[in-house]
Amino acid sequence: MSSGKQLLLGFLAAAVFVGLAPNGDFRNVGHRIDSFPFTYLSAAIALAVLNCLLRFLRWNYFLKILIIGVPLKLSFLVVFSGLALSITQGQVGELVKAYVLNSVPGSEWLHQSRLS
Repeated sequence: MSSGKQLLLGFLAAAVFVGLAPNGDFRNVGHRIDSFPFTYLSAAIALAVLNCLLRFLRWNYFLKILIIGVPLKLSFLVVFSGLALSITQGQVGELVKAYVLNSVPGSEWLHQSRLS
């Protein structure tokens, strides 16, 4: 996408926000945020981090079984690059993982996309 189109898209998004903002109840939203129990937020963040850690460990376990030698730093980047797109239809994040892994020297044979 060209920078002109991106700029136009940004202006359109800002216009929609400015157009819809007066319809919102900012005081009620602020009150809801103030009264939110932040222990729930910290628990949710801790569980999300644990989920990411477990995915990373599982990914490394699969790589070990398949005898694919990937440096730990690259493995970390592969997992989290795929995680960013894992909620899309068709699990595009899995394809991103396979694409990134395919760039590792010695893994030219790797053509499957469903590793985790």
